[in-house]
Amino acid sequence: MRARIRTSFTAVFAIAAMTNACSKTTPAGFWATYQKRMIVNSNSDQGPWGGSRWIHWIGKDTNTFTPATAAGFATEHGWKCGPPVEYSSKQVRTWVSYSPKRPLFPLFFDDNYSSDIEFPRHIDGDCTIIRCETGWIRVAPGTSQESPAFGYIQVSKDGTRMAVYHLWGEV
Repeated sequence: MRARIRTSFTAVFAIAAMTNACSKTTPAGFWATYQKRMIVNSNSDQGPWGGSRWIHWIGKDTNTFTPATAAGFATEHGWKCGPPVEYSSKQVRTWVSYSPKRPLFPLFFDDNYSSDIEFPRHIDGDCTIIRCETGWIRVAPGTSQESPAFGYIQVSKDGTRMAVYHLWGEV
């Protein structure tokens, strides 16, 4: 009887530890805990050699989300955020895929290669974007060329919407 209780306790503890760790050890996983009730959609594809994640939040009130609060949360979880940069709705609406045309969020890479992964754009109007160093890397497929895997926080000007985007590894 004692062995069965110990085995059950060990299994429950292991499952709880893995569940808790998933939001912290997977790239950008901690964002799934941010304003959980306001997440309206998300996507996480975490493979052994690379992955992607995006999350979209909507709040009911103006200034539910602010660049400072979002950057503070990111910093608490190990991201190093750069200065916020404002974009007009006119600029944002030019971010589209070419075939077929649809809104996308471009990752502003500092390198000479890009990914086939396209992130859907959730915020079309005036917004602020913060680029953060995540501690993860990107590797150009088939090469050893590495670059930082930046994370991006996008907050609508009125603070009712927020989105986070992250791409890492060989993708």
